[in-house]
Amino acid sequence: IITPHPGEMARLLPRSSFIDAGCPEANTGNIGERIKYLQQNRAAAIHRFTRTSDAVIVLKGAGTLIGRAGSPIALSPFSVSTLGVGGSGDVLAGICAALCASGMESLDAACLAVHLHGRAGEILAGQRPRGHLAREIADAVPLVWEELSGN
Repeated sequence: IITPHPGEMARLLPRSSFIDAGCPEANTGNIGERIKYLQQNRAAAIHRFTRTSDAVIVLKGAGTLIGRAGSPIALSPFSVSTLGVGGSGDVLAGICAALCASGMESLDAACLAVHLHGRAGEILAGQRPRGHLAREIADAVPLVWEELSGN
């Protein structure tokens, strides 16, 4: 499972992917133009990546997308600004790793991790809209797990 944000994704995809997709600015080497194009074509970026990789990809951002070759793309229902903090992606990656270590299949683990992470951010946003730390996101995950468990 890889969890890039749009800037990382723009670097993971070869420049030719952007040119082939109709982004002429990609030829200039301007990473900003590739990120802008990627943000406007997030699902296409997932499809392009999964043509050459068996990895599960979690393209972070508002409306996080989760994909793998041969599977439909999943869309997170969460778009929470509290998740846009340093270390938040590390928390997400850690949740993915913990679920995989428990024996869960990687695509299922990524989808559940994105849900847990997003809902944790939503809970924190209800407490205060900004200024959260990554550890606060991690601390909210057990609350979400309890919600899902019905406790």
